[in-house]
Amino acid sequence: MSFPSQPFSLACPKCAQGTLVLDDSALDTGCQGKHVFFFECDQCGGFSATAMNNIPVEEWQQFIPASQLERMVANYHAASNKG
Repeated sequence: MSFPSQPFSLACPKCAQGTLVLDDSALDTGCQGKHVFFFECDQCGGFSATAMNNIPVEEWQQFIPASQLERMVANYHAASNKG
């Protein structure tokens, strides 16, 4: 798995003033592996999306509540291993 050269940032790329907050996620359990995080800016309301593999799992605690993190990581690994 390769990661982008730029580190992941929760700074809004649209307004540069807000913070991206996890809005939703999608786990493709088919063979394409299109696992995606969807973010919304807390200031401008702009949306952003990125493939889950663009953010190292170790950094997910920055935007996934601790109560959901273990389940999200397990679901991600299970979906990644299918196909």
